[in-house]
Amino acid sequence: MDERPKVWFFGDSFIAGAVAPEDSIPAQFETARPETQALNFGVSGYGLDQIWLRYRQESSAVPAGSPVFVGILSHDLDRSTLSYFYASKPVFRRTNDGYRLSPPLAQKDISATLETEPTPLWSYAFAMLRSAAELVATRFDRSEVTCNAAEKRAVNAYLMDSIIAEAKGRGHVLRWILFDSSAAFYKPANWRYDFMKEALNRRGQIYLDTLNVLWCAAQKANKSTDSFYLRIGGHPEASGNHVIAEALAAMMSGDETVLKICKRENN
Repeated sequence: MDERPKVWFFGDSFIAGAVAPEDSIPAQFETARPETQALNFGVSGYGLDQIWLRYRQESSAVPAGSPVFVGILSHDLDRSTLSYFYASKPVFRRTNDGYRLSPPLAQKDISATLETEPTPLWSYAFAMLRSAAELVATRFDRSEVTCNAAEKRAVNAYLMDSIIAEAKGRGHVLRWILFDSSAAFYKPANWRYDFMKEALNRRGQIYLDTLNVLWCAAQKANKSTDSFYLRIGGHPEASGNHVIAEALAAMMSGDETVLKICKRENN
């Protein structure tokens, strides 16, 4: 049994890793801090809602005083409002007194619902036209599409508050990691990334801006930020994960200068 103090990582595929397991951010963090054991609870395709549910499920096993890193990709905000993403999933729905968790529908329930309450064709047509109009308005930049932006902000703010309250109640040392794809370096930050930073700043939370960290590392090495990312999928590759893991290790050691090492020109 590994007796080292544990560090807990929760998130989507950016935490789980789109590279070899030994090159994921948690694994590279453990390499940087070999006196600790990094536990990877990242799951590909998760939104902040499922990240919260996974953390809540595991939180009772996390000792007080343990570091907990929660990674959020900008598009996790969209996933949090969906009841289906690759498969049926739970989703939080607004009620008169807050939010209620709606469990995922079984396939037979989905089929039965469609048989008894078929979705009218006009609904599909309206949704397609609205999506097409927004894509044209944003010059086909999906990151700038604002469909249901108010709903996404509201539910994700609730999820952030839920994670913060759980961490406080359990005595966990909560830190956040903010991600976006490699395309973010070639345009101003989209509203999702801005929202994540603003929401965490208002709540007095400490977070690592991985776009800033990778941009600074690229400037220092005199190379393109593209070198830190996989060519397909927008995830950091091994060296990008290494830079992020080293910054997290410094942050956990109390060196928060890593949060202000330099500033991206389009931040």
